[in-house]
Amino acid sequence: MVPLNFLLGCSELSLDNYELARMAEVADLRKEFHALFDRLIEQWARTMLAKWFRESDRDSINQALAPRGRSAHLGEASNQRKRAP
Repeated sequence: MVPLNFLLGCSELSLDNYELARMAEVADLRKEFHALFDRLIEQWARTMLAKWFRESDRDSINQALAPRGRSAHLGEASNQRKRAP
């Protein structure tokens, strides 16, 4: 809560300092918010990628990602983790 008695009775210098302190805190919170929001977006993207892999034909993805002329698998484990019917 805003300390009204302080704000009403303080000097201009104290009021300036109080305002600057609040602005600094807002800036810090904004940085924290953006960092947290970036993490949220990153985790959401990874979740959607995992969902897409789970719902897709991994062999087709492997073929699309393999260099031309090769049929290399990116991960042998992907062949073992086929979805059960």
